Amino acid sequence: MARSQNLFSCVIFMTLFAITMSKRITIDGEIDNNWYDAHATFYGDMTGSETMQGACGYGNLFDQGYGLSTAAISSAIFNNGLTCGACFELQCFNDPQWCIQNAGTIKITATNFCPANYSKTQDLWCNPPQRHFDLTMPMFTKIAQYKAGVIPIKYRRVPCIKQGGVRFELKGNLNWLLVLVFNVGGAGDVSNIKIKGTNTNWIQMTRNWGQNWQTETQLVGQTLSFQVNTSDGKMLQFDNVVPRNWQYGQNFQGRVRPRDSSPRLLFNDGLTCGACFEIQCINDPQWCIQNAGTIKITATNFCPSNYSKPNDDWCDPPQKHFPHKIILTCPCPCSQYCLHHMKLELSPLNIIESHVLSKEGLGFK
Repeated sequence: MARSQNLFSCVIFMTLFAITMSKRITIDGEIDNNWYDAHATFYGDMTGSETMQGACGYGNLFDQGYGLSTAAISSAIFNNGLTCGACFELQCFNDPQWCIQNAGTIKITATNFCPANYSKTQDLWCNPPQRHFDLTMPMFTKIAQYKAGVIPIKYRRVPCIKQGGVRFELKGNLNWLLVLVFNVGGAGDVSNIKIKGTNTNWIQMTRNWGQNWQTETQLVGQTLSFQVNTSDGKMLQFDNVVPRNWQYGQNFQGRVRPRDSSPRLLFNDGLTCGACFEIQCINDPQWCIQNAGTIKITATNFCPSNYSKPNDDWCDPPQKHFPHKIILTCPCPCSQYCLHHMKLELSPLNIIESHVLSKEGLGFK
């Protein structure tokens, strides 16, 4: 009987522990940005050459845009590789001997794993349940003296700000396809991926290791699309990002099409037809008419994307855009109850009140 009670208590404890840990990753679908205690050290020299490759599968971190702002993280944070790509803000804390005064914080991306060493009896920084960041030397020396070796820190999750779009690198052979997903903005860490070929429906991929995802479906000669889920509950859709003549070893940049619960794209597959918007010209004194006030319009047409254009891609996701003619055709009158209040920081138009897409990377404000 006592044994059964002990087993039951153990199960309850592990369940509560798992729930607590999951809430530290996300809160109501958002990144948990609370500060937590940890320690940090560094490996390699100022060139960062020893920090390349790693357990997340990113390869050359300079080529893939991560540079030296990276870290290997202990198993308590690594989450069996699912945290790969997540971004953290760190500060040296409560060590006046080694912390650099007024150094502020640094931001890094998780790109590697700091493995546990159970043969050691001291300096068990990467052993569970320790939370530890193994930084590059250039990042470590921004916040502490390099002679410190190990420092106490505070850390928190932050949105990732990346240049350009999410990238997909194709590997494998005729029997299976391996896709490395990197340069992910916003939450940064990918929790699920689906792939779709020209001749297939959406196919669930499985995680091989790090952020390498695989499928055994034959997709050679097909145009490829992806659905990428991140840990904050968002789903990003990339349509026809890989052309049908792709080759193994190539990587492609995707244009994001957010598909989460809030309709961020104006047209919303036609559901916005008939909605009304109030618009004002902003931040362009050369062309905005002074004291012109606002205008009210009805959405009656769709402005299609043109992915072949490198510039002036106003109607491509995730841009919110109103052409000069009547916009976003479904016949319907505009009445007061359908007035949508939204806001967009995209000169020269301002839509009154709403969410704003960040212009940096794929992070959402």
